[in-house]
Amino acid sequence: MTRVLKSAALSFFFTLCLTAACVTHRLHAHSTAPAPRELFTAVSEQVSAIRRANFATAYGQSSNDVQQKFTLPQFEEMVRRQYSQLGKGGRIEFGRVDVDHLNATVEATLVTGDGLAESFEFALVAEGEAWKVSGVRAIGLANQTQRAIGIRL
Repeated sequence: MTRVLKSAALSFFFTLCLTAACVTHRLHAHSTAPAPRELFTAVSEQVSAIRRANFATAYGQSSNDVQQKFTLPQFEEMVRRQYSQLGKGGRIEFGRVDVDHLNATVEATLVTGDGLAESFEFALVAEGEAWKVSGVRAIGLANQTQRAIGIRL
């Protein structure tokens, strides 16, 4: 390889790396934290679809990562077995919200008509123009003498 060819290849890769760093910086600089209501809506819509037993819609509101790990029937089975509480009617009270660029967590308490309250932490990821649910973790039974801080739906 000639000296000129080596210099050209090195310059090309240096320019490519610099361009990638600039684009990444611009994306980070221009992204703004979402309004909590956006995140609440994403969670509420998925829970609503699960309550209607519309698992195709709930699956579509899941992140690409979830959809790559689970088929629709596997997703439905997982929700029915591990997160059956999400399918019960009642209201949703939203609490703590944490946003870290393209990822967010939202605490939600689901209160059923019989007064049972269970708290969950929903993980969300920004995909394109939408926030998608990438995971759910049951936190446990909530104390209904203390209302969740946030919005009630």
